[in-house]
Amino acid sequence: MLCWCALVQARINLNDLKAQKIQEKEFSSSTRESLFNACSSIEEGLKIARDCGFCLYHIDLLLEKAFLHLLQGEPQQAHNDLRLALDTGVPASNKTGQPELLAATDKECRYGWAIAKGLSLFAETILLMAAQELGCKDFTPSSKDKLPKSVQTQINNAEKNLKDALDWWYKLREPESKRNNNFCLLDTDEEYNFKAKETFYILEKLRSGILTEYPLHKDSNWDRSKMNEDKIKTVVELDLIGYTNISKFLEGYLEVEVVAQLDDKIQQLVDIGLAAVQAKRNEVVKATAGDNALIVFDSAERAHRFSVALHRACAERNLIKKGQFWFRIGIATGPLYITEQKISGTVIIDAVRLETAGSKGHVLIDTATYNKLPEDLQLQYREGQT
Repeated sequence: MLCWCALVQARINLNDLKAQKIQEKEFSSSTRESLFNACSSIEEGLKIARDCGFCLYHIDLLLEKAFLHLLQGEPQQAHNDLRLALDTGVPASNKTGQPELLAATDKECRYGWAIAKGLSLFAETILLMAAQELGCKDFTPSSKDKLPKSVQTQINNAEKNLKDALDWWYKLREPESKRNNNFCLLDTDEEYNFKAKETFYILEKLRSGILTEYPLHKDSNWDRSKMNEDKIKTVVELDLIGYTNISKFLEGYLEVEVVAQLDDKIQQLVDIGLAAVQAKRNEVVKATAGDNALIVFDSAERAHRFSVALHRACAERNLIKKGQFWFRIGIATGPLYITEQKISGTVIIDAVRLETAGSKGHVLIDTATYNKLPEDLQLQYREGQT
């Protein structure tokens, strides 16, 4: 589900970019923000796909990543992603635990939709390379033979890829389309899959002398790593040990309202930890669900001190109460995208995985968090165990 959500979000972000007119040489602030959001969604999805061995999602996300590179005027990077998606895939590794990720053209995969879309993107990639070499986005078709030989070869290769893509779209048509979902050529009445419309559009433009509509040059001031620096956050994910069994017992033998009271007590403990680092709940707590809380801090040190304070509050409570409360806590640091409606980033997944792998009363952190802690706090963690 998380991988699918990342793919859908990436496509939404890319559609936003398509709706904008990306300027040559200098991207607008809204374009840069959309680029960052699309990059983040794609990276989040690819990480999940590679960890879990979701080869189809991996292929789909690589195709979206290639399209993103084209929107930025980066055909070589798009070419690399397309090769990985269509031809090479990712081999399994016993050493790293990496599961195999098949390529779309692999005989055990044969992901037709991706092959058709990938071939069309390959053509656009080649045409952008030709335009960059030529220094302009169009040419005179009647004078094609006067173009540099390398550009002529690129145009011919692109046209072949587009025709191959159309062959696939033809195979993927609905054989008996009662709802008229297929794309129909008016002059021949041939029917193709409805997605063939875009491929035909690219081919028609090429025949009229238009190589590309993508920017020929990337904005030299666009540096995603610098945007990342502004968005680096430390995420704390926590979970009460045994909460599910406790809540089921209370709900089964008492009333559901008692579970709500338990949830309130858990959040009161969280508030003690927040007070210890002078943090306001409405500013740092991004989500809660029963015993769970997702908390975002601007610094790793603050996240660490909050976690220590929370564990200390639990220990003090356990001295005077019968029921034992212990949390597992995971902390991860990385780029995070936050709006009023949404919070996203692979760092959230990292924090959840660390929390799940942790033990009661412990704090498990990733390397990025460890590196941002002062030296005296680093000594409290065993390096290599994160």
